[in-house]
Amino acid sequence: MNPVTLLIEGHEAWRVGTVCDGQPRAFKLVCEQEPTLREQVAALREYLTQHDAQGPVVLAVGSAQCLSAAISTQDLGRSARRRAMHFQLEEHLPTSTEQVVADYIEHSGDMALGICSEIQPLQEIVEALEEADIEVAGICPTAVLIAGHAAAVQPHAAGLCIISSAGFDLIALRDARPAAWWWFPPADEAGWRQLRSWSTAQADGRELLVIDDNQTPLEEVPGVTIRQLDQLTVDEAATLHAGPMLLGKSDATVNLRCDALAAASGYEKYRRTFNLLVAAVAIMLLCTAGVSHWRAAGYRHLGDQYVQQQVEVFRSVMPEQRLPGSIQRRLASEHEKLRGLDEANSADGGAEGPSALVQLYRVLDHLPEDLRYRLLEMSIEPRVLRISGEARNYADAERIALSLRDDTLYDVQLPQTQALREDGVTFSFTAEPRPSSRSTGSEP
Repeated sequence: MNPVTLLIEGHEAWRVGTVCDGQPRAFKLVCEQEPTLREQVAALREYLTQHDAQGPVVLAVGSAQCLSAAISTQDLGRSARRRAMHFQLEEHLPTSTEQVVADYIEHSGDMALGICSEIQPLQEIVEALEEADIEVAGICPTAVLIAGHAAAVQPHAAGLCIISSAGFDLIALRDARPAAWWWFPPADEAGWRQLRSWSTAQADGRELLVIDDNQTPLEEVPGVTIRQLDQLTVDEAATLHAGPMLLGKSDATVNLRCDALAAASGYEKYRRTFNLLVAAVAIMLLCTAGVSHWRAAGYRHLGDQYVQQQVEVFRSVMPEQRLPGSIQRRLASEHEKLRGLDEANSADGGAEGPSALVQLYRVLDHLPEDLRYRLLEMSIEPRVLRISGEARNYADAERIALSLRDDTLYDVQLPQTQALREDGVTFSFTAEPRPSSRSTGSEP
């Protein structure tokens, strides 16, 4: 999209130039009498909105707001070259370079044309436009923009003469670039004298390009050939060269959007969007922190309730015990102890069976009555029966053990026997209650 050229001759005469299908158009902004800066910026914003113009704006500054001088660049190195050129230009200015913004068109032969304008008026305009979200991509004198267009059309021309209601501009061209610039107020005869003085230094046949909004008849100028520059107005010619200037396709112009008037960064147009994004992220983080704090408070309250419940359970179970550091671990430890006791009880006799008295009765009832023997020890446990004693011989000891095997209550092992020094043997055997007998046994 082509940039919009804003042509400024002062606060009272803002004009807008655009290029449509390669044809330039320029017209004055519609404002009230003696408009303020804010009113003119609002009128420009309305124009851009109506015409859906989203491109950057180039400020075309009037010649009366600029100063120029040819300076020497001999022996200027690359380091701090621009600052040294500022010092050279300051010698030709009625003010210091700190109060102006300057740019240069350099030529071969160790010379350059310095062009400058006062910072404060331009800064006010730039800040007002940026507040209205209008990007200012470049600042250039109107006459220099026209010179860039003229150099592109007639690169071999020796000079350019611009005649308008704003005054009389004479720009000397060298190698299709401005080498000197003079400006005179309207109806000032000094401009014509300067033109004749300049023409005497030109070789015969050199061209002088003229663009005249006032249709002023030009008298013959010795040594040069006068040629009209297209059929364009001053504003239209300036508008045509705004695009090539921003694209860097022309070295015949200057850009005063530098130094004190330079944009903060190349991403300045995204500053407001970025600020809004940062604000949105900050709000999101604050909301997240708030929700997290609220949920943490709820969890702390719930945790306090659980701790109180643990205290109540501990005091009801162990009223005489002091509260431990970790109630949960203490209760878990006591639970493990109780579970261990339950498992031990289950291992020792968890299943119901006949009582020891019933088992003693049945053992005595099944022992043989026709033998002589002696029972030395009888141990009755839930899952095993141990009997030891003395008999007269091995056969009697085996018969005693087999007398219990015949019953459905026990599984009896063969007895272990040992002969005594005197007459007789000792015996011992074990018997295990059968599963069916553990639940069916009854007391006598």
